[in-house]
Amino acid sequence: LQDEDLPGMSYRTSVTFGTVNVTKTESDAVQDVFGEPVNHCFKINPFALPNTVVIDQGMYEKVKDSNYKFTQLDESVIKGLIYRIFLVEQN
Repeated sequence: LQDEDLPGMSYRTSVTFGTVNVTKTESDAVQDVFGEPVNHCFKINPFALPNTVVIDQGMYEKVKDSNYKFTQLDESVIKGLIYRIFLVEQN
């Protein structure tokens, strides 16, 4: 990007898992993805700092024994629901 004099990029990634619904157009391309995992990702994403990944409790339970470092952020109440959110980092 710098070689082309383009601005830098940053990301905030949130990850969870579960069943989603996908609607498709006539051309079979994905039109929309919706469901509880999409909503969870949307709600926890603001807790990710620039260039970091956060996961919810359900995903943490699936990957907690992997070779990553997980730091629990403060429990967050979003629209009356308590979310346990974890920052994911390389070990």
